[in-house]
Amino acid sequence: MTRQILAVLFGAAAALAVVVVIEAVGHSIYPLPADMSFTDLAQVGDYIRHAPTAIFLFVLVAWFLAVIVGGMIAAIIARKALFVLIIGGLIFLACAANLYVLPHPAWFRTSSVIVLIAAMFIAKRLARALFRPM
Repeated sequence: MTRQILAVLFGAAAALAVVVVIEAVGHSIYPLPADMSFTDLAQVGDYIRHAPTAIFLFVLVAWFLAVIVGGMIAAIIARKALFVLIIGGLIFLACAANLYVLPHPAWFRTSSVIVLIAAMFIAKRLARALFRPM
């Protein structure tokens, strides 16, 4: 039981770290407005409506790699491929909340679902291959 709890905690922490690093790279290339307040959802929404397409691609890559890295770490710690889906599900819920609260473009909403499902599928296959007896 302890191993499984640690698997989820470390997998989620790794996934969060991946998202933070990749999105930071994106924001270093496409900086946020200096006067932007993240507590003002209307202001954040306005930024998202006018953000360059490339910044959304950074987010998609971040979410994809977060599922792969976080899921694989959780699966390795728990020694079960199922933990890829647990981490992927947590990321999916966080992304769904983000998409619900903020006005993202329709193409990004659709792509997010596809990217997250693809990442879970790929990570699950990698984890299964890792645990397959040789």
